[in-house]
Amino acid sequence: MTLPSSCLVSFEAPIETVWSGLIDPVVQARWLGTAVESDIRPGGRLVGRRPR
Repeated sequence: MTLPSSCLVSFEAPIETVWSGLIDPVVQARWLGTAVESDIRPGGRLVGRRPR
């Protein structure tokens, strides 16, 4: 069982690069894992999973 957690992440990258990583499923999978669920509204969740 995995418990919920949260973190604050800062990126040294142009805002366009970071934004594409949040909204583009292909980039999300490359950054966060093969299964990504996202709700990019304020207070939303971003969950990435990699195969074991």
